Amino acid sequence: MIFSGCFFRKTLLLAIIFVLMSFFIACKDSKSSANSFFKGETIPFKYAKNIKLTKFLDAYYLEIEGKSWLLIQNSTDTTLLKKSLESPEHWKHLSKIHIPAKRPVILSNSYLAYMRYLGLSKSIVGVGEKKYFADTSFYNYLVENQIPDLGNGPTILLEKLLTLSSDLILTFSTGNAKYDDYTRMKSLGLPVLWMAEWNEVSPLAKAEWVRLFGVLFGKEKTADSLFLEIEKNYQEKMALVPLSNTKPKVLIGAPIAGVWMAPSGESYTASLVRDAGGDYIWKNTKKQNWLQIPLEEAFVEAIDATVWLHPSNFSSPEEVLASESRVEILQSWQSKQVYQFDKEKSPLGALDFYEEAVIRPDLVLEDLLKVLYPELFQKNDTKWYRNIYIF
Repeated sequence: MIFSGCFFRKTLLLAIIFVLMSFFIACKDSKSSANSFFKGETIPFKYAKNIKLTKFLDAYYLEIEGKSWLLIQNSTDTTLLKKSLESPEHWKHLSKIHIPAKRPVILSNSYLAYMRYLGLSKSIVGVGEKKYFADTSFYNYLVENQIPDLGNGPTILLEKLLTLSSDLILTFSTGNAKYDDYTRMKSLGLPVLWMAEWNEVSPLAKAEWVRLFGVLFGKEKTADSLFLEIEKNYQEKMALVPLSNTKPKVLIGAPIAGVWMAPSGESYTASLVRDAGGDYIWKNTKKQNWLQIPLEEAFVEAIDATVWLHPSNFSSPEEVLASESRVEILQSWQSKQVYQFDKEKSPLGALDFYEEAVIRPDLVLEDLLKVLYPELFQKNDTKWYRNIYIF
C-alpha cells in the first residue's frame, strides 16, 4: 500500500510537470509565431526604385511612392493575424489586400504584359478603356467574354466596378488629383493598388515590376526566373555595342507648339539610347520632366544628329513637315534616318510599345541596336521601331 501510494504521487507529479511543460512550450510557440510575424525579410529589388517590399509570416508589407499596404496570404491563420495587427499600431490602419488575387481589374494597358507573361490575362474581370489594348487576342477576349470597360480617372464607372467583386484593382496616378481615381476607390474600401512602374527611369527597373506581380498573384518563382532571363538578355545586347569613341548622335522628340519637346538625360528613353551605344544630344540634362527647348536653340544642337527617334505622334514625313518645315535642315532628316515606335499596333491604333515593351526592354534594346548599328545584324527586322519613310 505504501508502495502504491508513492507510485501514485510520483505519477501525479510527473503528469502535472508534463502538463505545465506542454503549456509552457505551447505559449512559447505561440509567442514565437506571433513574434515571427514581425521578423521581416526585405525583398531586394535590384533596379526598381519605387517598390519596397518586406516579407513576414504569411504577409507582405508593401510601399509604393510613400503609400503602404499589407498583402495578406489567403492561408494566413486569422487568429494570429488578428493578434499581429494589434502591433505595430499603424498596421491597424493599413489598406489590406488578400493574395494571391483571383479577380483583378487593370486600369492601364501596361499591366497586361506583366500578367500575360505570367499566364494571368484570362483572370482579368475588368479593364480601363479597352481601346488602348494593343494585344489583339486579348482585345477579342474582352469582347467575346463581355469584360466591362470601366474607364478611368473622372470617368471611371464606380457602380459597375463595385458589382465585379474584384479582389485587386491596379491603377495609376496622373499627378493631378482631379483626374486620379485612386482616392475615390480607396474611400469605398476597394482593394486598390497605386502602381508606379511608369515612373521608373531604368528600363530594367520597369521590367522588374513583374516580380511584384508575381507576389500579388502567387507566381513569385515564375516572375523571378522571367526577370533574370530578361536581365541576362539585356546585358548580352549591351555587350554588342562596339567599343568606340565615336557614337551615333541621337535626337529625340519633336517640335510642338513652338518648342522642342524632349526627354531629359535621366529619362527611360535616354537610358535606352545610352545602353544601345547612342550619344543623346541632351544626355547631360538632369531635369526629370520633359525638356521644352526653344526651337532655334534645338535646331542648332540637333542639326548634325545622325538619327532622330520618337518624332512625337507623327507617323509620316508629310505629318512632320506640316508641323514644322524647318526640320529639313537636320542631317537625320536629309539622310532619312527618322524612326517611330509604331510598327506594331492594333487595328484600332493602340501601340504595343506601351504594352509589351514595358516588360521586354531587352527586345527594345535590340531594336535600337538595329537602328544605330545595323552592321551588327544579318537581318534588321525590328519589332517596334520603323523608319517613317518606309511603310
